[in-house]
Order: sequence, then C-alpha cells, then structure tokens
Amino acid sequence: MGHHLTDPGDECDIDLVNIASPTTEKRGRRKILRLDGIWTCEGQQARNVPIVEEYATADTIIWQSGYDRLLIERAWGQKRGAIVYNGASTLASRDDDVIANIRRLAPVVFCSAAAWHPQKRLESCVAATRAYAANTGFNTCIIIVGKTPRTVGGTDVFYAGDVGERQCRTIVAAADALVHLAWRDHCPNACVEALAIGTPIVCASSGGTPELIDARCGTIIDDTNDRDIDTLTFDYDAPPPIDVSTFASIPQRCSFDVTPFSIRTAAVAYERVMMEALQA
Repeated sequence: MGHHLTDPGDECDIDLVNIASPTTEKRGRRKILRLDGIWTCEGQQARNVPIVEEYATADTIIWQSGYDRLLIERAWGQKRGAIVYNGASTLASRDDDVIANIRRLAPVVFCSAAAWHPQKRLESCVAATRAYAANTGFNTCIIIVGKTPRTVGGTDVFYAGDVGERQCRTIVAAADALVHLAWRDHCPNACVEALAIGTPIVCASSGGTPELIDARCGTIIDDTNDRDIDTLTFDYDAPPPIDVSTFASIPQRCSFDVTPFSIRTAAVAYERVMMEALQA
C-alpha cells in the first residue's frame, strides 16, 4: 500500500496537525492531532485556547508520552488516541578522531544536551556526575551541549555551546551516558537520539522521559519532591530540588537494542494510528 503527501490546502484522507493548525478549514476525512504538552503556568491559559479547539474536533490524538496523555486528559477530558514516542536515526554520523580525544578527558565521560532553562536543571546534571565520581571512585567529566544562560564552574565541566548535528552526535556517541534530569519533560529528543545510537541515559522519574527506558538502557533518579500530577497549574521553570547523592550506576553503552528508538519504529506507529483512524 502506498501513501503520498498532499500540498497544503488540498483535500486528504488524514489531516495530521502538530499542536494547532494554521487554518480552520477541514482538510481530511479524519483529523489526527499530535500533542506533547500544554501550557501549565498561571497566566498562560489563553495560549491553550487554539489547542483546546483542535482537541475538541480531532478524531484521534497522538501523545508523545503517557505522562502527556495523563496531563492532557485530566485537563480536557478523555479522547481516542495512542502514545507514540519520538524516534531518531540509528545511524550515527560522527567523527571518530574527536571521539578518541573526548575519551581521553576522563575515565567516565558524561554529556548533557538541551535548550537550557531552569526546567532542565543544569546544576543537578553536573551534581549527579560528581556524585557518581564520589560514589564509585572513578574520575568523571561532563560536556554540556547547548547555549547556557549561566554556568557551573569546575575542571570537570566542559561547555561545547551550540554545535551542529554531527558534532552533537559525536559528543553523545563518545559519552558513557547522557544526563537529562529535566523536571516533567515530555519525550525529549536529546534522550531519544542518545538511545538510538546506543548511549544510555540518566533521567528524573518525573514526566515522560522514564517511560523510554528500563535498567538495560538507563538509570532513573527519583524525583522525590515532584508535586502531585493533579495540580494542573504549575511552572515548569520552577522545578523542585532533586536528590542525586546516591547516583552510582549506569548501563554499559551499546549493550541494548536500539530498535525501539528508531525513526522507522515511530513512523510505523504513526502509519498504524492513521490507518486505524480511517477504519474507525
């Protein structure tokens, strides 16, 4: 069975809307709405209005994670839909000479990549790698990818800044693990991209990120101060503290099946949801 994309504005079988459509015209026989999260901070509710309108008229919802589904359905009611995690390329385009140089920085190399703001918990990511060093006796370092509004000092912290895709994948491929302790993140691409090339992740127990992993491909640090999910008004950029003091183990890199994290797996899941919507 073949499929083809239509031009914007043309009629189609499936109108796949990402968060909100730029037009109010009905284009497809079925409308599928892809959602990651909703605006939760006090004073942001007006931004949800066009998304709520799409939600009410969508035939099917695709949520990025079970966390997103729980959050959204508690706010706006239950809908027919499916959870489809993000996917990434499993073919790493990387610079092996740079990887060799990175591996010389420390016996255990961590990395962390994000669009940095308070939700992402930069300080906690650095603190976790230092806790790992203290608990295991291994010297560690961490490479921070992405522009940071502030920095954490130390000879064990390296800032790469904004880099290209190949450079980022090279850093992630060189690392023993990617540390991502963001509070209530949805399904972060940085984590999916790391897992897709065999680099395990370290994440917080809140949000959708821990749904991606098990003990073979990641370590979950308990977000013990996470507020109750029933609180639908909260500020992502005011995360509670996370205790990283006992962090002491990571899976071995390239020791797990990367198929669940591939873009092909995600594409097949999207196709299945679309065909089910047409047959409903």
